[in-house]
Amino acid sequence: FQEPYAKVYSRSVSTLMELKWQISHSDKEEGLIQARTPMNLWTWGDLVTVYIIEENQNRILVEVTSASPQQYDWGKNKSNIEKFYSRLSEKLQAN
Repeated sequence: FQEPYAKVYSRSVSTLMELKWQISHSDKEEGLIQARTPMNLWTWGDLVTVYIIEENQNRILVEVTSASPQQYDWGKNKSNIEKFYSRLSEKLQAN
């Protein structure tokens, strides 16, 4: 993303909150945010980890992982990652 680090970090936090994923750990200096998705019929809740890396001024890399406690995730982890990126992109474009 071509945005300041602080903006990408704060929008990442607000994206997780908007998705109603419970943030369990966040550290702005580390560039790390961890959250859990709610339980539903398809999952017991997934662990989503967001890494925010400042490559250089106003060029920020955001990496997201999603892991399930069950053996098969039925595509839920991929869906979590896509949903996060989509919402984050919308938030950053909005202003």
